[in-house]
Amino acid sequence: MTATAGGGWSARRLAVVAAAGAAEFLATLDFTVVNVAFPAMQRALGGVSLTTLSWVLTGYAVVFAAVLLPAGGLADRLGRRRLFLAGVGVFTLGSLCCAVATSPLALVAARALQATGGGAMVPLAVAVALPEFPAERHGSVIGTLSALGPLASASGPSIGGALVSGFGWRAVFWVQVPIGLAIVLLTLAAREERAAERRPLPDVAEVGLVALTAGLLVLGIVQGPDWGWASPAVAGALGGGVAAGALAVRRALRQEHPLLDLELLRRPAAAAGNAALLLIGFVQYTFLLGNVLFLSSLWGWSSARVGAALSPGPLVAVAASVLAGRLGRRLGWRAIAGGGSLVVAAGCAWLALTAGQRPAYVAVLLPGLLMVQGFASGAAVAMNAAVLAAAGERLGTASAMTFLSRTFASALGTAGLAVLLTGQRLGDFRLAWTAMTACSAAAAAASLGLPARDAEPAPAAGQ
Repeated sequence: MTATAGGGWSARRLAVVAAAGAAEFLATLDFTVVNVAFPAMQRALGGVSLTTLSWVLTGYAVVFAAVLLPAGGLADRLGRRRLFLAGVGVFTLGSLCCAVATSPLALVAARALQATGGGAMVPLAVAVALPEFPAERHGSVIGTLSALGPLASASGPSIGGALVSGFGWRAVFWVQVPIGLAIVLLTLAAREERAAERRPLPDVAEVGLVALTAGLLVLGIVQGPDWGWASPAVAGALGGGVAAGALAVRRALRQEHPLLDLELLRRPAAAAGNAALLLIGFVQYTFLLGNVLFLSSLWGWSSARVGAALSPGPLVAVAASVLAGRLGRRLGWRAIAGGGSLVVAAGCAWLALTAGQRPAYVAVLLPGLLMVQGFASGAAVAMNAAVLAAAGERLGTASAMTFLSRTFASALGTAGLAVLLTGQRLGDFRLAWTAMTACSAAAAAASLGLPARDAEPAPAAGQ
């Protein structure tokens, strides 16, 4: 992995970071606005059942997870800019197909196409941007790009609501097409990067097994609450995912240059960082959805009031992401990841101990909200940066691994809430916050495996 000399902002660097940032923002915005457009979609498509339409989200999650690692491994071999551009192009084409879909089946198929592009676009955005900067600026770049996710989450409901109200549900997909085209044009300014060691293309069977593993596991986790955890379909998906994973590992061990880069996971920073990302990601996704349910069901607040009450969280997360990226080289990723996770644990414990049936927003909910969402975002930036710093020339694969951890965290968070909040009573929410406290503390413990300071990037195998 090379870096352009000097730390200043050239026109090319601005263009590349703008492209990477727009890709991060677009992917998060897509998820948010599609949720907002759900009721309008159901009415426009002839009253299709919610179960059928839910595959607009479920299908996207499954395909996205399946594509991540193959895309990262291919990017390190064929070129990260090339695969990123392909991902953006396919995502944009998928958005166009969603906008013109006339049936539920066509819409679900178009979303699968979108997810195929998204699985390459999202993780490779940072892998395209980082080589433009010297190593000491990588934390700032990662923090800046990471801040766009919370920003998109905060603005998504209002943008989606305005588009659906003014132009109909298809507008949430139409608006993504020109953004995708703009990303393609901006990315042309980036330099092409690939591993210095020329590796052959990965084994086709291994690619299929890796994709099948991620897709089946996510399918089982996401659908567990609806299909039933003991149902044959969920058991088959989870069991099939485990079996495919075992076969993928076996095949990878027989390959000289495997797609499933087990050597990368043997590096302490990569293993500890991905474990910590999974744990803190579980808390992030569970906390946000759990608070929505708590405010609406126990405190009886309207959707508008709930949205306003939760809006400080993403805004603080934006500032925390940028600040964590800038302080990383000075304080070390271990300190930021571990310390941030402990503050998150304290915020979750605070809510478990103090939240009650009577509304107490300023005294109870707001402090917990700021502690959890702000410091979780900062900790996640540090964990992600530590993994990427240890990746060396496997930057595309490492970035894909971190996003796969986040994808599993999202699926586990949603499924976990369905188990913990069966009755949506105060005791259920306290149990959920207690579980989040334990996960945050475990993330802090996992962060001890991160280096106190950035090491020099690991050399490519064989060098």
